[in-house]
Amino acid sequence: MTRLTSRQRAHLRALAHHLEPVAHTGVEGLTEAALRSILEGIHVAQTIRPTLVLYRRHPEKPEIRLPEG
Repeated sequence: MTRLTSRQRAHLRALAHHLEPVAHTGVEGLTEAALRSILEGIHVAQTIRPTLVLYRRHPEKPEIRLPEG
């Protein structure tokens, strides 16, 4: 997995700015199964406690075009 450049992370942050959260964690936090699923090929675009912006490219039909490095 290649690392995202700062320009690519900024692009993803801009796309995510208006989005509502897709997942919430409960009082127990992340389950092991949820964490395992998240860690399979993701990129962290931003962390602002308690919000994470995560990116995983669709292997066959990516909808987001990242700027060149």
